[in-house]
Amino acid sequence: MSKASILIAEDDRVDAMDIRSSLEKLGYIIAGQADRGETAVRSAEELHPDLVLMDIDLKGEMDGIEAAAQIRARVDMPVILLMAFADQSTLERARQAEPSGYIFKPFEEHELLIAIEMALSKHRMEKKLRESEERYDLAVRGANDGLWDWNLKNNEIYYSPRWKAMLGFKEDEIGSNPQEWLGRVHPKDRKAVRENLVSHLRGIIPHFESEYRIQHANRSYLWMLSRGLAVRGSEGTAYRMAGSQTDITARKLVEEQLAYSALHDVLTGLPNRALFMDRLGHRLAQTKRHPDHLFAVLFIDLDRFKVVNDSLGHAVGDQLLIATAQRLQQCVRPQDTVSRLGGDEFAILLNDVDDASDAIRVAERIEARLVSTSMLDAVKRNSQSNSTSM
Repeated sequence: MSKASILIAEDDRVDAMDIRSSLEKLGYIIAGQADRGETAVRSAEELHPDLVLMDIDLKGEMDGIEAAAQIRARVDMPVILLMAFADQSTLERARQAEPSGYIFKPFEEHELLIAIEMALSKHRMEKKLRESEERYDLAVRGANDGLWDWNLKNNEIYYSPRWKAMLGFKEDEIGSNPQEWLGRVHPKDRKAVRENLVSHLRGIIPHFESEYRIQHANRSYLWMLSRGLAVRGSEGTAYRMAGSQTDITARKLVEEQLAYSALHDVLTGLPNRALFMDRLGHRLAQTKRHPDHLFAVLFIDLDRFKVVNDSLGHAVGDQLLIATAQRLQQCVRPQDTVSRLGGDEFAILLNDVDDASDAIRVAERIEARLVSTSMLDAVKRNSQSNSTSM
């Protein structure tokens, strides 16, 4: 038997004695006794019993119903109301006090036992639920990721405050519609996100995971990684799905920069040897399918470039290479590829030519641009200007 402590609030001495006797027989501890509403509230605050048995008719200015409401508001403990009779208005007042149960006088000991144990059990479950909700709320608010919880039955999604803040929105600026999420996904990523969601909901893949761009409140796009898991019924049908959203924009920018650096020359920004050979390979494959579609490759290196480096320094040599890259790009079309193979070596892929004369004209144009004495002079003046300003 539970050893719960109970406060008795009863103004009839005989009834109070009977209740006390019954509680002791049932193994409960008597925490105290009160015959006035004000005393009952004060005793509940001071003694902290596990439960209060409260008669609705008490002495004093505060009756049992008001006292029960005060206890519920101030102290976390269950209250059972005792009553001999109750009209509709009294019952309505009693409901507003939110008691944990009712017992009508006279009652048997087994009725008292059932009422008390049910009230204690209900209170324990409510307390655990509140603690669980508090833990969840703390976890949601403390998490760096944005959390979402999708009720598939009514098609509503709960978005955590962090989820909304990640996209630059306030708490009340986003509703519970799935379009608040999916409608903001970049049009080019939307199909993949939906396909991943559907595949998981159908049980084809074990969990949902997708990387996509989503629009921020300022109209820019952020990269997000979203993960989720469905909750399924006995038949395997998903009825709920919950997950998280992580901002991976910084990681994506690094990846893009690394990918760009792997295929481009750091100094000039031109495609490097690897990218040039890849594009050349694609062009050769096209020519095999369409032999009448011609292309040309030009190779350029700078005479006496080592002399420039040794006499004027590597800084001037670098500026010369940059200027050369810029002039080469000015000599070709957007669909052509200018590449720095390494050192002072450059290569150009003319993607589409009618005959050899087209390539010759481009070569002559390049030669005219590169042999100009003004280029090295401009590089030297620019280098000297930079040195002076420093």
